[in-house]
Amino acid sequence: MKSMNDPFEPTPEGFHRRIEQKLNELQRAHAPVPRPHRLATVLALCVVLLCGTALALRPFGVLDFLTARFENSVSISGEAVVIPTAQSCDSQLLAAQVQDACWDGVTLSVSVSVRPLKEYALCMETEIGADGETYNRIWRNGESQLLEDWLAGREAMMLFLPEMTLNGVRVSTDWDWVSDEQGETLLLQVPADDMVHETELSIPLRSVLLSTGAQEQATLYATLPAMTKEEYKP
Repeated sequence: MKSMNDPFEPTPEGFHRRIEQKLNELQRAHAPVPRPHRLATVLALCVVLLCGTALALRPFGVLDFLTARFENSVSISGEAVVIPTAQSCDSQLLAAQVQDACWDGVTLSVSVSVRPLKEYALCMETEIGADGETYNRIWRNGESQLLEDWLAGREAMMLFLPEMTLNGVRVSTDWDWVSDEQGETLLLQVPADDMVHETELSIPLRSVLLSTGAQEQATLYATLPAMTKEEYKP
């Protein structure tokens, strides 16, 4: 009866140890082996991310705008871009400066950086609103969102699109801009047929605090050196 209830004898302990040893050997044999190229790939990815961040944070200039808009057709050289010889801004709310400018014989392109001096959330007048009347939405990063969500507790300051004055004469102005969390970088373009002499330009900066409606009218002044014509095809 005992043999019928337990027909198999107990397995020897040595057999158990041998099976466990063999299983461990098989697991080690099939374990993934670290490969040097994997580490290289990870390091390369980190470098790309850091470079991308650096490019995203660097200030835009005229060439950045033009190459982004007219890729494969721009021939403007770095020597064609000029830096203002002097500039000032009388705003109490904004830090504004002309970064650089270039001239193709027909159009003067000027890059302007605008940043709030306090912890305001700065936006352009065409980015914000609903039907141009109710300031409750903003268009950023290719999508529309509630202004309250974008502000996240900050106070909104809206910047009106400026006109430009050359040597005391106001000229029609076209605009483009790149937004970030610190402010705006604008590209202003105006018709100009003579930039071979030093030019005084002024750019009015009108801003409004949406919470109170308080407005400021300031002006950015800059002096551009004599410029040479540079060809490009938009």
